[in-house]
Amino acid sequence: MKTSDSAGSSVGKIELVIGFSTLESRLEGLKLPPARPGRHIVIAVQSGTETQVTFDFEAMRAGRHDMNLILLAGRGVTKSRNRVLEAAIELGAEFLVFADDDVVFDETGLQSGVEYLQAHSDKDILLGRVIDETGALRKAYPAGFVSLSRFNSARAGTVEIMVRISALSKSGVRFDENFGAGANPNFLGDEYIFVSDMLTAGSRGVAVPFVFCTHPAVSSGTDWQDRKALSARAAVFKRVFGAASVFVRAGFAARKLGAGLRAGDYLRFVFNRF
Repeated sequence: MKTSDSAGSSVGKIELVIGFSTLESRLEGLKLPPARPGRHIVIAVQSGTETQVTFDFEAMRAGRHDMNLILLAGRGVTKSRNRVLEAAIELGAEFLVFADDDVVFDETGLQSGVEYLQAHSDKDILLGRVIDETGALRKAYPAGFVSLSRFNSARAGTVEIMVRISALSKSGVRFDENFGAGANPNFLGDEYIFVSDMLTAGSRGVAVPFVFCTHPAVSSGTDWQDRKALSARAAVFKRVFGAASVFVRAGFAARKLGAGLRAGDYLRFVFNRF
């Protein structure tokens, strides 16, 4: 895979690629981490339209030799993340952590993730933690170190994911481009599908107590009242579990009854009838 533009390459071995996915209209707010040995930045920028990206990157990359730019027409975050993943493979990096344009990374947490994967060659996926602007955890995370499965990874967020590049190169697992932001009607769930596909392909993963980044808090309180979101979630479980998804949806959504999910919508969700 060839990147559309490049600011050079890091000197020496790349331990970790930090892979940003963003739209051209959001580039002004992008917060790049400082250059560090063993780190490399890949930024996939989508125009959001059918035309090509026209942003002037000169100021952003001034003095940086640790950055690759990938310029893409259109939109769809999974398309962008797949290009980031391919770039990390091409760079020969050890690990990859995914980023949105509004995150600020915690170097201590990232280094803890890198060292954990280096010390545990049987693990290919980590799900770290994210805090908001106040320092509070974005959600309830498992205590300590917990092995990942398709049953406990449904709430995975993309900026929580750190992966071993060689496992992705070997398995060929990529983000399903039929899901995720910019994909209609299935505009969510891409990160859960990605983790599930890695596990199904034989990778093993762990939820770890390392804070990878700060990410602004957003409310998801309407998720279980919004039928478009419910329909998309039902499709995600179908994608992950196939014919058995009806039973998984029933158990998963039962916890939301009386806490935002109406009885009629519960049945629609379980039987995927929207």
